[in-house]
Amino acid sequence: MTNIDFVGYLAVCVVAAGTPGPGTLAVINQSLTNGVKRTVPLIIGIGLGLACASVVAIVSLLYSYSIAPWTYQLIGLCGTCYLGYLGLKLIVSANNTVDVTSEEEGVTLDSNLALQGFYISLLNPKTILFFLAIYPVYLNSASTFSANFINLTVSLVTVTASIHIVYSILCAKIAKIININNGLIMRVTGVIFIAFALMLFYETIRTFATHGQ
Repeated sequence: MTNIDFVGYLAVCVVAAGTPGPGTLAVINQSLTNGVKRTVPLIIGIGLGLACASVVAIVSLLYSYSIAPWTYQLIGLCGTCYLGYLGLKLIVSANNTVDVTSEEEGVTLDSNLALQGFYISLLNPKTILFFLAIYPVYLNSASTFSANFINLTVSLVTVTASIHIVYSILCAKIAKIININNGLIMRVTGVIFIAFALMLFYETIRTFATHGQ
């Protein structure tokens, strides 16, 4: 992979990471309502989810088979359920404020946020499809396959985390300047999550119907 190829890949990563999606939305919501510090575990979880999705994609390519369509449909349905769950959870808990009163509660909250970010990334079938589409273009040399794979995965995770941190800092600053209604932000985010879930469900059903014909 040449330097020009790598720069092109980084540009693709920036566009993919900067485009609004469930992960970006979760980061914005968390930053507006709880600040940068409480958003970092979520960003870490999103990065780990991306890394796992990358491994799933590369295993598929290494063994020269395509992941069965029903696998994507299953991932899509799981993602639909999880995004819908997150949306409803945000709406229901919109009137409750998170008050961490002990170190133990803080660790539990951070763990939950990391898991949330992990599942948001891994249960989005578009994440794996992104890797399957992009890897054959850049992993075209057997002698440098492993090194390039690690480089591409680390680069995407790093770019995504960097953009999310920028979003987080900006949103946290906005929250300090403007009197943010946390309950309203959580309700709006919950509705958008449910909308994402419905769109993902529609795409999953449409794909199932297409392959069923």
